[in-house]
Amino acid sequence: MKNALTLFLMFFLGIQAYAQDANDVLMRVGGKAVTVGDFMYAYQKNGQGNQEGLDKFLEGFQNNNLKIAYAEKLGLDTLASVRQQMNYLQKTMEAGQNISNAESGFDGLHGLSLYIGHLLLPLPQHSPNYNYQYELKVRMDSIYNQIVSGEDFMAVINAVSPNTRNEYWISKTHTLQEVENQAYRLNEGEMSKPFLDYDGYHLIKVLKKSEQADIKNDQPAFVTGQVDTHLLAEYRNGLILNELYKIHSKEEKEATEQELAAFFTAMHGNYEWDIPRFKGALYFCKDKKTQKELVKLLKKVPMKDWERLAKSQNYTKLFENVEMGPVKLYMLSQDPYVDELAFKGPKQKSRADFPIHGVMGKKLKKSPEDYTDVRDQVLQDFELAQELQWMENIKKEIPIDVDMKVFKRIKK
Repeated sequence: MKNALTLFLMFFLGIQAYAQDANDVLMRVGGKAVTVGDFMYAYQKNGQGNQEGLDKFLEGFQNNNLKIAYAEKLGLDTLASVRQQMNYLQKTMEAGQNISNAESGFDGLHGLSLYIGHLLLPLPQHSPNYNYQYELKVRMDSIYNQIVSGEDFMAVINAVSPNTRNEYWISKTHTLQEVENQAYRLNEGEMSKPFLDYDGYHLIKVLKKSEQADIKNDQPAFVTGQVDTHLLAEYRNGLILNELYKIHSKEEKEATEQELAAFFTAMHGNYEWDIPRFKGALYFCKDKKTQKELVKLLKKVPMKDWERLAKSQNYTKLFENVEMGPVKLYMLSQDPYVDELAFKGPKQKSRADFPIHGVMGKKLKKSPEDYTDVRDQVLQDFELAQELQWMENIKKEIPIDVDMKVFKRIKK
């Protein structure tokens, strides 16, 4: 377990700076006191470093503590898996500084061991931005697609995380549970899909497998010689929040297209824009006769069915002479050919293989026609609204009282 814990703990360790009144109670959440020291520890590591950031950070900090109190109310802190990992961490921290694996009682790898490449994009526990997790997911998906397209796994993840050891040996019970679960499902040379655990988004690849019992694990254990109470609490909170999110994700149903359409209608004003968009498709034809036939056909069919036509056997001969892109929403400067034809931009050079180019569609001046034009944004906003509603439900279960006088003293 030490290898992944080392990466996790070394990333989150930061300078611990506390206000002089660190023991003062800033808030009570579910009757439990949260001190100024607790708040400042979180802010030093995840805050934005200015007074405006301190105000914004307070809301995220409150919500995080509400979730923790709610998880405790559900008894998630008493789960055997949580207690086991907490006992392991505490013993590790008590082992003493710079003690090697052998000296601290670590008996080395055993059984089937895996040499893995591992990328972690950490998710701060106290992030004030609800969109941060979505943005992190988009980033990890982009990295995954980059590797799937043919780029070397280790080269990509080392570029993303250059200051971390991203490859190491693991065996069962010597790494984080979810990393172990994912890794042992893979064959040698296989990569997982991105997955979310309590500490962030992970991506792993099994580089090598071995049954040898004498593989030497030369990575030092992370030990401090004393129990860091804030770090221990942070790790414990991460574990129970992970369990809470598992429950929440099972209870939360995936948005239907009807729900997204209704949400878009209700929030339509949020999707207006100042600069017009073009909705349609860009095409290239081998000659003007083909272009004439294509335009005539597309005019008879709704825009949503154009891509289906291109794949239809009824029009195979026509589309042998056509290269047509997907129906999508174009912004100015997104494609030079669309700029020329839809936004009166500079004339573009014709292609040698398909010399005739054109667009079919319409210009939308102020807003999208329906939710499918901006579906990704609507889905993100819908999920954010669900998260906010979840927080409102938790607030009904867990009382919270913030001492604003104490908070004002922190800001000075």
